[in-house]
Amino acid sequence: MKSMIFLSLVAISITINTSAQKKTFIRLYDITGHKFAKGFFTGTTDSSIMLISRNIKTEIPVNKIGIIKTKRSAGNSMLTGALIGAVPGAIIFAAGSTGDDGFLTYTLRDGIVGGFFGGAVAGAIVGAIVSAGKKRELYKIDGKMENWLQQKILLDKITVYRSDNKSE
Repeated sequence: MKSMIFLSLVAISITINTSAQKKTFIRLYDITGHKFAKGFFTGTTDSSIMLISRNIKTEIPVNKIGIIKTKRSAGNSMLTGALIGAVPGAIIFAAGSTGDDGFLTYTLRDGIVGGFFGGAVAGAIVGAIVSAGKKRELYKIDGKMENWLQQKILLDKITVYRSDNKSE
């Protein structure tokens, strides 16, 4: 039981550390609300936003942007938490399958499968909790230059990702 609590605390701390990144991830949606670009924010110009994704720098003009959202979606945090929790859960439950206490007995395979899915569910719950604590910003542009000029002032205050792995 103590090892399960310890493992949960480790999973929470890893998930929180991965969400505490210094660079700002943004998602861009068009006027109709469909996501068309995502990546790390690298700056703005008078008429566009710049981002980098998979080492490819992209400049997107204002007239294509409906909404800008910061941070990753809640599903990303939940998936990360599930992946982090699945393997340790499988290991812990597999280790517990060797004893026969007469009350709860299960085979090694049952322990691995049950622990994998149990750890994944627990990790997803932790990811959902972490995601709920994230402050996401929303910038409404609607393809209009006057909206862009107002929102650009706020965008210029967020952390910029620099390709030399340093943040401003």
